[in-house]
Amino acid sequence: MDMLKTNLQIGYAKIDITPDYSVGLGGYSNSETRRSEGVAMPIYTTCIAMKAGDETILLFTIDKCGIPRIVCELIRESVCPATGIPFEKVFIGATHAHSAPDFTRDEPGRRYKQQFVDGAVKAAQEALADLTPATVEATTTHVPNRAFVRHYITANGTYAGSNFGTISKENPAIASILEADDTMVLVKFVREGKKNVLLVNWGVHCDMSKNIGFTLIAPSFPGPLRNKLEELTGDHVAYFTAASGNIGGSSRVKAIQDTLPKGWIEYGEDLAKAAYAALPTLQKVEGTGIQTCHRIVTVDVDHSWDPMIQQANEVFDLWKTVGKEEGDALGKTYNFTSSYQARAIRTRYNMEKTTELELNTFRVGGLGFTTGTYEMFSESGKAVREGSPFEFTFLVSGNASYIPSTAAYDYRCYEADTGLYARGTAEKLIDEYLEMLNEVK
Repeated sequence: MDMLKTNLQIGYAKIDITPDYSVGLGGYSNSETRRSEGVAMPIYTTCIAMKAGDETILLFTIDKCGIPRIVCELIRESVCPATGIPFEKVFIGATHAHSAPDFTRDEPGRRYKQQFVDGAVKAAQEALADLTPATVEATTTHVPNRAFVRHYITANGTYAGSNFGTISKENPAIASILEADDTMVLVKFVREGKKNVLLVNWGVHCDMSKNIGFTLIAPSFPGPLRNKLEELTGDHVAYFTAASGNIGGSSRVKAIQDTLPKGWIEYGEDLAKAAYAALPTLQKVEGTGIQTCHRIVTVDVDHSWDPMIQQANEVFDLWKTVGKEEGDALGKTYNFTSSYQARAIRTRYNMEKTTELELNTFRVGGLGFTTGTYEMFSESGKAVREGSPFEFTFLVSGNASYIPSTAAYDYRCYEADTGLYARGTAEKLIDEYLEMLNEVK
């Protein structure tokens, strides 16, 4: 490879951000009471630095359940002055690990927040120091029967799924409402004299670490996916969650259920093998320039539940004082999906009628990237990929809150009821993303 023909440089760094003290864990339940009691597998902040000419950007993927906009700003407030990279050139995604630490308000939570930010700064600095001439290769592959829409049609014609509706022996799930997007995108930066960097983009909820219990720190399946794929290739590997708001890693209705990997380690290694099998189809991506687009978009907040605020307060107070089980029981009496919905109603009730979302796109040569701090549904991500002007489009999610497609509001799924945003938000973001991808194209 003649590196004199490329203008692109790529740097890589991976920093261990596993706390050696007990801290609240994000995902599933209240992080104030769900405390870590050990480590099943370390968690990391990974940073990819990309430079072409005078343009330099940083792309993070971090083992955390969600990275809302306020946390992105917290990272940038330290990373940008430490590196000289402008605010809007720092892009951040989360792997959505449900067993990674959260920022609680107690001393361990504040201590971890500082460790988290320090890890991002160190990763950025090391990635920039690692910049090396590179060329780009990419491919897409389909991995069947590993991603499933977790919303179901039941035998009596009603809907059920993640934390909503009822499935029983008398009323079993008979089909998924939609088919999942099983696309995996692989991008390989081939570097001169250093390890190559392989990026994996796949859309599934990373909640499978619950198989080991709720009190062990773990990255869920991206950890073993990275480890196995690095073992198979000798490359650095970074995992990025794609659109996965309604996607799970197992299915109640597929006949192949019994052949699925049973745990998060097996699932991750299974995906690694699928990615490795697709590497011979990598093709060179022409072009090395970098161009970015940054927008703040105003969207409507969902205030349709405001009339139920009194009931939501009752459920929330019971959940806080007695426990989640009791809160859920009262919530079901009031036709809430769970105590989480009561919390969401309280949050939305105190919000303005509109709020702002941060959207970013960028290109690296002939590759298109989107990033955002939320969980778009699989069909929305698929619409972005299909409408993109790029042959390869990489979707980076921050997993901070659900943005369901309009159809999901019709059958009152958990994600629509507990998300913050009004009907139509997903479709607005699809249009915005496609405009922004065309702008950087």
